[in-house]
Amino acid sequence: MTAAGKEKEERMLREELIFVGTCDIAGQVRGKGFPARELPARKKQGIGWTHSNLMQTAFGPILDTPFGTGGDLMVVPDASAEVRVDFADGSVPEHFILGDIRNTDGSPW
Repeated sequence: MTAAGKEKEERMLREELIFVGTCDIAGQVRGKGFPARELPARKKQGIGWTHSNLMQTAFGPILDTPFGTGGDLMVVPDASAEVRVDFADGSVPEHFILGDIRNTDGSPW
């Protein structure tokens, strides 16, 4: 690996990521991650989500959905449901936030 490649890999291993999730119909927490530096914007606009993400079973298949598959949703981080754990061992902290499902116009889904 080149020196530039090693530097990039090291930066990636040290960059703090945040996972924003929501509970689906199977009772599992599903979501997406993003760099912590994007949190201010993500608190306003959220992160993209689709209706079918809610209908995936614990065993893998996606069930038929009464919501349809058209359109997009957003999972918007809820600051009251945020957990950040720094293990003080030199690793990147674990950072999780539960989010609210919203329509792309910001209204509740």
